[in-house]
Amino acid sequence: MELSATLKSPFCRSRAGRQQAVTVAAGGHLLPARGTGRGEEGTGTAGSDAGPGPAWLEVIAPAGGRCLQRLGPGEMVLGRDSDCCDIVVAGKTVSRRHALVRPAGAGFEIIDLDSTNGTRVNGRRIHDRRLLADGDLVGLGSGDQVQLRFHGQRPGSRVRTFRLPAGKTWTIGRDRGCDIVLEPAPTVSGCHATLRRQGDHLLLCDRQSRNGTWLNGRPVRRARLEPEDTVVIGFCQLRLRLARDGSLEVRLRDRSSSIRLECVGLCSRRPAGREQRQVLRDITLAIEPGEFVGILGPSGAGKTTLLKALNGYAPAEQGTVLLDESPLYRAHAMFRHCLGYVPQDDLLLSELTVARSLEYIARLRLPGDVGAAERRQIVDRILALLDLDHVRNQRIASLSGGQRRRVAIGGELVTGPAILFLDEPTAGLDPGIEARLMRHFRTLADRGTTVLITTHLLSSLELLDRVIILARGELVFFGPPAEAVEFFSFPSAPLAGPAGIFSVLLGHQGGPGTGKGKGSQEEIARVFAARFRASRQWQDNVIRRLSSAAADLLAAETAAGPGDRTGGAAARPRFGFGAGQWRFFRSGPLRVPGALATLCRRQLRVRFSGRRRLPGLCIPILLALVTMSL
Repeated sequence: MELSATLKSPFCRSRAGRQQAVTVAAGGHLLPARGTGRGEEGTGTAGSDAGPGPAWLEVIAPAGGRCLQRLGPGEMVLGRDSDCCDIVVAGKTVSRRHALVRPAGAGFEIIDLDSTNGTRVNGRRIHDRRLLADGDLVGLGSGDQVQLRFHGQRPGSRVRTFRLPAGKTWTIGRDRGCDIVLEPAPTVSGCHATLRRQGDHLLLCDRQSRNGTWLNGRPVRRARLEPEDTVVIGFCQLRLRLARDGSLEVRLRDRSSSIRLECVGLCSRRPAGREQRQVLRDITLAIEPGEFVGILGPSGAGKTTLLKALNGYAPAEQGTVLLDESPLYRAHAMFRHCLGYVPQDDLLLSELTVARSLEYIARLRLPGDVGAAERRQIVDRILALLDLDHVRNQRIASLSGGQRRRVAIGGELVTGPAILFLDEPTAGLDPGIEARLMRHFRTLADRGTTVLITTHLLSSLELLDRVIILARGELVFFGPPAEAVEFFSFPSAPLAGPAGIFSVLLGHQGGPGTGKGKGSQEEIARVFAARFRASRQWQDNVIRRLSSAAADLLAAETAAGPGDRTGGAAARPRFGFGAGQWRFFRSGPLRVPGALATLCRRQLRVRFSGRRRLPGLCIPILLALVTMSL
């Protein structure tokens, strides 16, 4: 098993409570530990200029699965005892408390905790401690069955370039027997696609995969490749070229932990009587992989509209959304496995149990060659991650509101999305459940999933990496939560806490150029939007975070002016997740019977789930018999 840790850009903080640990089971599967971790306790001062920024541990299990574990300014214990370790690894040569990673000056060091079989750095056993350098490979126990790789920055996309011997055909998939082996992922079939040599060209053939093979943003079943073509399978991007000697040159880029979400100039309108009301106005921002971001604002600010524009559910009429510098709206179907969306109203069937519900979702969304045992392992991992294992055999109808929300989230986690969108996930829940659910979202982000939520809550801002604050469709702030309170505070009207932000935006408390109670909310929103654009936070949190592609788009739109921007409503396809539920029917004729059989089994189980339903189901039969006897 390989474990890699990376440093993230500065966001140091102390959190109440202890973060959840990561378990690598004996079979090589990732699970959360039974106990809670201690990842941000111990020595070190949050926000200290002398100390290092938070680090990341990228956990890769041999049996598939990948997650990122955030390290704060405290200690991280490695070992096999789930009661006292943050990274729990099952192995005969791993000690109960094996090693410790902690801040040391401007970096991090690893300390062997008198383990029986030792800790190795780059193949050499350490006897006390060792300062970790970028790229160091750390092994736990004998045989280096468990490894950690330390990086100086958050892991981005991994690029491999290699050459395969000359041949007539090459296979691509997650099975180890394929010629081009992709990272194990729920969206990649065992043998996903085939390459065939036809003279001096390559022919790409999809092998009836459920999630499809994409060529330059379009789904294909058979297509001839050109040298500059880009093939996308799951999270992997491939460039394939046939050399003169008949060998195959491969450039493989794995984007599973590096998908950035950006938007430039998003504008959207909504009918309001005979007029069109602006619900989003010129929204530009960039979200890094693995960030936990909250979209905040008073009622009617445009929070849900922005969330749906960012995930493609309801595209904005103007502007561009980029995923990994590629336009989302042009190839939404290609990115669907990267995105998970949980609306306010879930579509769970109340008659099914928790485990059975996730099992049916896995059958419908995972490749057909994923066996029952592997599906159960995926479901078990999700139940453990979301703390639902104790209710796995309960019906959905008997769950609390918070538990039901977590089951809906678990359904989206089946395919391992890189970005998870949640619309008001804590609405209607009591404060205790809200806080617990927010900590679950924080855990997901700590493990590498980018999480975006819309919320009215201001009590859990310390768990967020960034906040997007909207007012009447205007972006009035984007950045770390601690800077938001400072941004909306003024010498004449200081804010005591985050709750005062909404008071300012609603005109209940004075602000610049508005005065207490003066001006409409639209005027207040425009004042703060202009103030944000002229601020240091705009440069630091927006402009400097944009990719080159997003920066070019912003420069072009700025030069064109608001009246000449491209991208009208007529040019934007509208994607509904209702249509997306039928995506498996478009994957090939062989998939239709399997999907129909799964849906029929699920419906029969729902119909016969309770004894009270049986008399009602028998009534049509009895009526038919009576009619036939007359």
